[in-house]
Amino acid sequence: MRSMGASLAVILCTAAITAHPPEVDAAGPWTALGPDTAEVTTVVIDPGTPWNIFAGTAGGGVFVSRDGGRTWRRSNAGLTDLDIYEITLSPHDPDTLLVSVKNQQILVTRDGGDTWSRSVAGLPYDQSIQSFAFDPARPEVVWAGGWHGVVYRSEDGGQSWAVAGEPVLPSRINVLAVEPGDGRRIWAAGQGVSLSSDGGKNWEPVPGGLISPTVAALELVQTAAGIRVVIGTYGGGVLTLDQTPPRRPSGRMVSVPGAATTRRPQLDPGP
Repeated sequence: MRSMGASLAVILCTAAITAHPPEVDAAGPWTALGPDTAEVTTVVIDPGTPWNIFAGTAGGGVFVSRDGGRTWRRSNAGLTDLDIYEITLSPHDPDTLLVSVKNQQILVTRDGGDTWSRSVAGLPYDQSIQSFAFDPARPEVVWAGGWHGVVYRSEDGGQSWAVAGEPVLPSRINVLAVEPGDGRRIWAAGQGVSLSSDGGKNWEPVPGGLISPTVAALELVQTAAGIRVVIGTYGGGVLTLDQTPPRRPSGRMVSVPGAATTRRPQLDPGP
């Protein structure tokens, strides 16, 4: 999910922070792609084969389209729950995806969604997973963010997990991101923003200028000066934070004028 999402975020955020953003013609209607009657909670597009689309739903499981959304089929073989929180596509292998489901489990597919298998070794039984992030350079390293503010790390492509930070944030981790070019630096966002600079061993909060403490989205943009962090908050709009060498957060979060964020539906994790 992050591969295409990051590309879209760069385009949208770059437009949002320019002094004179281009005019957008929004007169045309939306085109319905389906799947029909499904309550879609998360979507991922294969950036290398963009007509391959994966949609997670509330109660319907995973739907897959191989023709850009014209037709869909269910892809639920092996799923232990049909309420999907998150789908993430590996940037190293388009046939490898991770999903998190309502019954506190992670499932993985290695065949493009034809079959799914449980990936829960090392996870507590009561831990719902809200977010994933693949290391951009090492396909075997995957990160997962939990409902209780805990970060987990896998070193075998998502087959088993170990705690990498507990607790990183006060409550659920809505999004994780690994910096391009430096897999030791991992960002976690939810009730605030936290950063690890040593591969998840230690974490520290990133303070400064958050209008709303709840962060719904976070993207990392490579710039000539370093890394720009772009976050979307519930009710506080879009904010940016620039990092400059030696890679420490520089200044305070800066609000993007006129920007707004939309809250992604969250499924009730249950007791």
